[in-house]
This record gives sequence, structure tokens and C-alpha cells, in this order.
Amino acid sequence: MTHHHPDHCGLADRICEEHGAELLMSAQAYEAALVLQHRAKGTDATSIAADLAKHGLAREAQRFLIDHESDLDYLKPGMPPRFTALADGDTMSVGGRTLEVIFGQGHAPDHVACTRRAPGAAAWAGRAARPAGPVASSSLATCCCRTSPRTWARPRPGCRATPWPSSRSRCGAWRLCLPTPFVLPSHGAPFYGARERVAELERHHEQRCLTMLALLGEPRSAAELLAEVFKRDLDPLQLMFAMNEAVAHLEYMTDRGDAQRQEGEDGIIRYVRKDTRGRR
Repeated sequence: MTHHHPDHCGLADRICEEHGAELLMSAQAYEAALVLQHRAKGTDATSIAADLAKHGLAREAQRFLIDHESDLDYLKPGMPPRFTALADGDTMSVGGRTLEVIFGQGHAPDHVACTRRAPGAAAWAGRAARPAGPVASSSLATCCCRTSPRTWARPRPGCRATPWPSSRSRCGAWRLCLPTPFVLPSHGAPFYGARERVAELERHHEQRCLTMLALLGEPRSAAELLAEVFKRDLDPLQLMFAMNEAVAHLEYMTDRGDAQRQEGEDGIIRYVRKDTRGRR
């Protein structure tokens, strides 16, 4: 399994039981799936609403999330009691092909992607791998989905900014290693052109940052930016996604020195654009 989201691992227990299959995924992804399965504290709607309230989510929007929590019950994955943990750089044989495991961040913690290595090629990470060519199939699900991958703020305790840039840099290496790969994304139809897709996503996230930065002439919370950044009605699930993505971009801009984070007397976290003309 690539990661812990229920639309990817939701039937893991049933598949393993009915077909005697072995579950392979990252340890952190398995742990995250168990947290969702048992609705551990912090993943319930009340906890999520309280966290987002710190970023300005209005009371009616908080109530909207809480009242519709049952709508999200189908998002509880079913996990078997045992699994085999994958590590970044592992190789495995699938259908006579050798696949190399690469961890990505941003869309999900330790998100597993697999790339096919040419026979006899060196390991990918940090070495001059020789890709199998245009027919090499790669599940670059973290980055190459036809939909934009979500980014999350503070994926781990003590981590301030979204990990998207680190995943993006690894995608840059993919672009060099795989000139014209055939991509099997986690959503949508297979396609050629990972290089172009990664560049497109880089532009998308940078444009999102610039759009938000232009709105920060005065301190504003993530919630105050939603209507101007996401110009559509948001259901409970999309509202949660949009808030987390907005915070992730704001934190990223704060870490790179374009914005400043402030906490008001009302307890709301706001961001304001910094004057960077002197250092550019």
C-alpha cells in the first residue's frame, strides 16, 4: 500500500484475509492507518475543529465539521493485525520486475512510490541510476497525480513547515533519472510525462504561495484567506483539506522568510507579509 488514506488501504484487511496476501507499507503509514481506524483522539471532528479554530475557523464552520462527522465514517480503513514494513531504498520483485521503494512526504507521511530499475543498475538514491527507459513504470503517487497533491502543516511534532519542498527535490531527481517515464499515478489514468507534471506542480505551489502572499498586506488568518484562494463551496472534507493546505503554505512562507507568524490576544494565529526587498 502506498499510504494510509482509506481510499488506498481501506480494504487491506479483507484483501489479506480473502487472498492470503501480505501487506507491505511504511511503518509510519501503518501506524497512521490504525489511528484512523480506531478514531484515536486527535482524529475526531471535535479535535480537528479545535485545531483549526486556532487558525481562525469560524464557530459555524467548526460546528459544520462536528455535525457532519458521521459523513466521514466511511473513511475508517480496515487494517490487518500484521504487515511488513518497507524502508526507503528497499527493492522488491513484482511480476519479474525489480522495483525500488522511494519515500515521499507532503501528501502523506512516508508515502511509498516505486520505480522500476534497469537490470544491473545501481540503487537510485544518491547514485547514478540507469532507468529502464520510456517503458519504465513508476508509481510516483506523491507528486504525479493528475490532481494536485495536498500538503499538510506540521506532519510531525516539531516540524514547522510542510514537507512538500523535500518531496519536490526528490521529484527533481526523478526528472533527471527518468526522462520519459510511464507513470501509474494513485488517481486517474496512467500517462507519460513525469518531468512536465513535476514542473507543473512546482509552478502550482509557488503560484499558490504568491497568491496568498499578495493578500497578507495586513495580518490575516488561514480561514480569512479561504474564500479568496479556494473559490468554490467546500464540503466538510474539503474544508478540512483546504484549511490544512492553507496553513501549510503559510508556514512554508514563514520558514523561508516571506511572511511572519503572529498570535493575537484572541488566540488566533495570523500571518503578515514581510518586507523582503532589502534581501533580494
